[in-house]
Amino acid sequence: MRQITATGISVLLVEQHLHFVRQADWYYAMQKGGVVASGPTSELSKAVVDRFLSVCREFVAESPKSY
Repeated sequence: MRQITATGISVLLVEQHLHFVRQADWYYAMQKGGVVASGPTSELSKAVVDRFLSVCREFVAESPKSY
């Protein structure tokens, strides 16, 4: 990431792991094809992580197992 930043190249990183997300300058959370939250990654709040970037326990409990 640091080498990419040094070159000035922009990169769209689609990632589900928060530790990788936190390396970016900006984040965009999407849901059903639309942006539902965005901003500087340094300001990414626990509320946004809990609401948009976490698996809902109720959904997991109710979902049929697909494996």
